[in-house]
Amino acid sequence: MNKVTNIPVTMMGEAGFQLHQMGWNPLPLSKGTKSPCEAGWTLRNKSPWPEDELPHVISRYFENPCGIVVTAKIVALDIDVGEPDVAEHLEALANDILGLSPLKRVGSAPKALFVYRSDGSIASQKPHPVEIFCGSGQFVAFGQHSKTGKPYEWTREATPLSVRSDDSSLPMVGRRDIQAFLKASEPLLKSLRHDRRPAVGGQPFRQKDALELMRQLLILKGVSYQSAVEMVLRQAADGGRRPAVLACVSYGFTIGLSPDRIERVIRYFATPNVAQVMDEGDFLMRLIQNMTPNQKISGAS
Repeated sequence: MNKVTNIPVTMMGEAGFQLHQMGWNPLPLSKGTKSPCEAGWTLRNKSPWPEDELPHVISRYFENPCGIVVTAKIVALDIDVGEPDVAEHLEALANDILGLSPLKRVGSAPKALFVYRSDGSIASQKPHPVEIFCGSGQFVAFGQHSKTGKPYEWTREATPLSVRSDDSSLPMVGRRDIQAFLKASEPLLKSLRHDRRPAVGGQPFRQKDALELMRQLLILKGVSYQSAVEMVLRQAADGGRRPAVLACVSYGFTIGLSPDRIERVIRYFATPNVAQVMDEGDFLMRLIQNMTPNQKISGAS
């Protein structure tokens, strides 16, 4: 059960207009999740809300959590590490190599997210358990964490409500900076990946394992397709990558998604080693072509 907090929680209605004025692209999120409410929200990765549309969005989702869309002008470094010593070491590396950002957001400590400016040479990448967003994706800025029950916090005495997206206090980082950070982080990240056993009995995914996990997530637990794909691909990173991709494609068609949508979601959440398998002999595209237009799985409903 979530812990109850009496700390006031900033929501979309309170933050939306001010974030917009500070150069950020605010985004309403579904209550109790990190998922955007609005279809087509990825348009905001490239352009701000139209002036006549934003008031309606804020009014409609006044009491919803508030996210920020990551444009090509900003970089969000998400250190998704639950081990305090490792998270602290990774943060120290980020401070030394990328610069000390005034914007550090914490939802479930010691996991944390840091915001920088981009020099235009960076693309999003996900060398799990670190994620780098630039020009795609979004992150929670304000709201209540679904697991801790506590508000998301900006812990360096600054927030996006007080710092403009183009403020010089945000360090400017480029592709070489990110590469240097990842290179310095790799021994720690490699150790974490090695210590985390695959999801099914400590063994790599088999096809039926991956299909069953997708079924449990989508059908029994009711999570979104995006979240299910992310979980399955992450857990298959050390083995069974082809079965995991096949399961994601199959259930995408099962719930009625278009081939383009399925491909975009899978590519977005693929870890580097899963992406390598997807592109070997055009494995992903051949799967999608073979299953189009309707691929059903026995037992799915």
